[in-house]
Amino acid sequence: MKKLFLLIALFLGIDLYSQVAINTDGTSPDASAMLDVKSTTGGLLIPRMSFTQRNAIASPATGLLVYQTNNSPGFYYNAGTPASPSWVYVGSGFGWSLTGNAGTSSPNNFIGTTDDVPLNFRINSAFAGRIERAQHNLSLGYLALAQNTTGTNSTALGYSALYNNKANSRSTAMGFYAMFYADDRTSGRETFNTAIGCEALRGSSTPADNTGQYNTAVGDQALFSNTSGNGNIAMGYLPLFWNNTGRMNVAVGYGTMYSNTSGNNNTAIGQNALYSNTSGYSNTAIGIRALRQNTVRNNLVAVGDSALFNNGTGATIELHGSRNTALGSKAMYTNTTGYQNTANGYQALHLNTTGMSNTATGYMALYSNTTSEGNTATGFLALYSNTSGVANTANGYRALYFNADGLYNVAMGNRALTLNTSGSYNTAVGVFALNNNSSADYNTAIGYYAAASNTTGTENTALGHRSGYHTNTGSYNTAAGSRAMYSNSTGFSNVAVGVRALYAGTTRSNLVAVGDSALYNNGSGATSVWEAVGNTAVGSKALWQNTTGYSNTANGFNSLAGNTTGFKNTAYGNNSLILNTNGAYNTACGSSSLYNTQTGQANTGVGDAAAYTNISGNNNTSIGRFANYYVTSSNNTSVGCQSGDYYTFSNGTFLGAYAYPSNFGFSNCMALGYNSRVDASNRVVIGNNSVTSIGGFAGWSNFSDGRYKNNVHENVPGIEFVKMLRPVTYTLDITSLNSYLDNRTPIALREGEVPFTPSPEDLRAVSEKEQIVYTGFVAQEVEDAAGKIGYSFSGIDAPKTEGGLYSLRYGEFIPPLVKAIQEQQLIIEAQQKQIEALISRIEKLESE
Repeated sequence: MKKLFLLIALFLGIDLYSQVAINTDGTSPDASAMLDVKSTTGGLLIPRMSFTQRNAIASPATGLLVYQTNNSPGFYYNAGTPASPSWVYVGSGFGWSLTGNAGTSSPNNFIGTTDDVPLNFRINSAFAGRIERAQHNLSLGYLALAQNTTGTNSTALGYSALYNNKANSRSTAMGFYAMFYADDRTSGRETFNTAIGCEALRGSSTPADNTGQYNTAVGDQALFSNTSGNGNIAMGYLPLFWNNTGRMNVAVGYGTMYSNTSGNNNTAIGQNALYSNTSGYSNTAIGIRALRQNTVRNNLVAVGDSALFNNGTGATIELHGSRNTALGSKAMYTNTTGYQNTANGYQALHLNTTGMSNTATGYMALYSNTTSEGNTATGFLALYSNTSGVANTANGYRALYFNADGLYNVAMGNRALTLNTSGSYNTAVGVFALNNNSSADYNTAIGYYAAASNTTGTENTALGHRSGYHTNTGSYNTAAGSRAMYSNSTGFSNVAVGVRALYAGTTRSNLVAVGDSALYNNGSGATSVWEAVGNTAVGSKALWQNTTGYSNTANGFNSLAGNTTGFKNTAYGNNSLILNTNGAYNTACGSSSLYNTQTGQANTGVGDAAAYTNISGNNNTSIGRFANYYVTSSNNTSVGCQSGDYYTFSNGTFLGAYAYPSNFGFSNCMALGYNSRVDASNRVVIGNNSVTSIGGFAGWSNFSDGRYKNNVHENVPGIEFVKMLRPVTYTLDITSLNSYLDNRTPIALREGEVPFTPSPEDLRAVSEKEQIVYTGFVAQEVEDAAGKIGYSFSGIDAPKTEGGLYSLRYGEFIPPLVKAIQEQQLIIEAQQKQIEALISRIEKLESE
């Protein structure tokens, strides 16, 4: 029944007032409200639904109100349109909650102002921050930028940061008291300072003194005391703490450049780096305690833990402790007054105190050096033990490791000159070069293991892989080439140039080998002091096999290459005396000269392939290209191009180009003159068949000592023999004669040889000689005449070989002619007597 009355009353209210009042006391609705609900015991319950149900309402009216039961429960109303709803949490447009807000809309919701008025913050009513657009400043923190008036583009974050700044601009301070005493000038300027950290760039308590610009301080009390210093960078706890006027310094790390006041252009990175520096400038220290004790020295570089730690301690003059560079942990740690040193590597130049102008690069390089100067060490433990040695250079692992007081040494390579202690003026370049050298001086070794075994030998030179490797005490040796003079130990004054030159020699001296494997085996098996000494070999493989041979000289590729025990031989030229083994006293000059000689002695071959075929022949002299080429016998002499060529002979002599025998097997023969031929043993021919005159200023003298004549008989025929002779005139067929004499045994042309062809002069001489009319005899007729009377006439030189040439010794005709004259004289005298008798008889007859 009550519900009915309430409903009736509601309808009545609507009709009467077009407004609705819901209450229990009958109060009329407020004139401004369409619905006025009043109760002290209940509330108005709006439709309740979930987030999904709310969004499912079809075409919700603008302003429609619901209560959402999930997903941020609360009252939501449609701030959009029915077609495009926008549900807004009731309360988001009614202030900013101190306990958090939800349903915000970006960029519609914000904290700030809607006019161009700075946003201020306060704590206990005191200034605690400001955000302003016009001056581009930002401050946040109690009294941060509190006194700023016209300064712009500055940022202050932290308690009293930039407190005194008034008109300066472009400052950034973050941290408790950061840049607290900033310059308080009222005219203002741009500072470009940045301070981040508690009391960073705090400055002088007299703000007007804080005029420094372009500084950056990051860290607790970084650049704490800076006033007018410019362009400094300090990062870490207490870096550049006492810096006052110093400028353009960089300090990174705990306590770096802590004591610096006025030093400029320094760089320090690492705990306590350049800690004691006050006014020193242009120094670089990177690493914990690097350059820690340095105070006033300049232009120093220290990179590494405690590098140049003590530098400058005890310095009395400006140069002391200056111009040093140390890179590496503990590098130049002990250095006090030493100057112009460079150390790069862990503990490099670690113990150096007063030494100057040293350079050490590598782990513990020049570690023990204290007072010496002018040394350069590059490599692990290079010059490690050096104490007083000066002007040494070591480059490589343990190079000059044990050197103590040696001077002016150069070692480059792993363990080069490692064991050297006091040796001076040595140069070693290469792994283990001069590794064992201890006290010897003036040695030079370049190459892997070059002169590696040398201990006390002096003034040796070894260039090449393992050159002079075993040389121990030998001195004055020179070896150039891989393994040159490899086995030499005590030999001295030797020269070996070329791969494996003088390879096997150990104790022999005064040898010269130039060329690949020259004198390779020299000294092998030598037992006597004269063996394997005095040899000189120049050329690849020259005297290669020589073992005990001595006093040999070989110059040229493969010259005397096969010689083993032969001695006092000389070979000049490619392959000269190449096969000689134990032949001695031979001289060969020319490519392939005496090529096949093996055991022959006292031979001389000068010219390309001179005496080429000789093996065991002795006492031959061959001068000229292909001279004595095929000779294998002894006691032959040939001088001239291809002299003694083409045929074999013995005890022959040939002087002149192309002078040689006409056939094989002749002995004791001689041909003198260009293109001359001898065609028999025991014969001498002077000139070729184009010669038209042979003579001099005295007659030919033949041996005729009666003391040495046996079987002397007066049996020379006279008139009988002479009467049988036929004197004739004739001309010579030189062309046919040349064909006969030049009938050489067919052989293949040798290297570089061309077939012989007569020159125009030769042909003209032949033609001219064929026109000459000669007077004489025909040898065959003379032979026949002598034979008919049984006369063994020595004037006939009959051929010793079939088809050989006849010759006449016209001087031999004198005895028969004399005999004939004598016989004729007897006849004349007998006839004269007869005539005289007849005349006497006639006279008597006439007188009667």
